[in-house]
Amino acid sequence: MRAESERKPVPGFETVLDFFKGAMVDLQAFEVHPPTMPEKCGVAHLQQLCKEALDNNQRYPSDKLCRWMGFAGGVLSTLDKRNDFSRYTGLVKGDLTNAAQNVLSKLFNRYLGIISRISIDSPLREELKPIEIMIYESLEVIEDCELQSQSIRLGYVQGVIAAKGLINVDEERAFSRPLLHSLHDQPIASFP
Repeated sequence: MRAESERKPVPGFETVLDFFKGAMVDLQAFEVHPPTMPEKCGVAHLQQLCKEALDNNQRYPSDKLCRWMGFAGGVLSTLDKRNDFSRYTGLVKGDLTNAAQNVLSKLFNRYLGIISRISIDSPLREELKPIEIMIYESLEVIEDCELQSQSIRLGYVQGVIAAKGLINVDEERAFSRPLLHSLHDQPIASFP
């Protein structure tokens, strides 16, 4: 099986590392763990994630680092509405293998299902409308976009819905990790 993402810098790799550096600074503004935020979406965990990405990025494939970037961006945008992550969520043209298309489609559709179970009249459903639109956009062009940009979007969706308490991070990892890791021809390092 061909590796979807090599363990080498990709175009924009410095942008990914710059994001993690900036996120470390942004996270310092939140001295306390927000009481409604799940622990794995909390400041301490995000700081550890960013530190791991900065210190050991060579251990991880670029698509995984991009998912982490998206996840951290999703949580940060939930913590502070002024945090604009949209500049990172553009889709870059590229080719995805059928395996990657299937995995991403399965996960994006899973999150659409979670969102669709929220009452249409709920303020939370209205708040998640941009996430729903992002998912539909990602699915619409899934075969024409590279893995890294789709991974940022996937992580962002996961970060927002985890921060809102709609998914449990550990349970979601148990479900999605085997799917995402199957896209690589070698074992992938994991972060707690």
